[in-house]
Amino acid sequence: TAGFCYRTIGDDEANEIGVEGGVVVVKVAPGTPAEKAGLKKGDIIQEINGRRCDTAEDWQKILSRAEPGDVATLIVIREKKDVEVKITLEARK
Repeated sequence: TAGFCYRTIGDDEANEIGVEGGVVVVKVAPGTPAEKAGLKKGDIIQEINGRRCDTAEDWQKILSRAEPGDVATLIVIREKKDVEVKITLEARK
């Protein structure tokens, strides 16, 4: 896992920000790969390893193919800018 909670962005939020979809980071657990990588509450994940991520289900599908130690490169929207975040995945608990 990566150590954060997330949900699919709502339609109203997406329209307000000007995106078609995405996954909102709701909480980042301390001491996890997500925190170490700099992921922040409110980030909106748009891509994982070059693949679109419009829903929480997309994130789960992509993550299900990953192995512990793999690095996931995320493109997130933070304060209306695209930011690249690289997270090293841990074993599922």
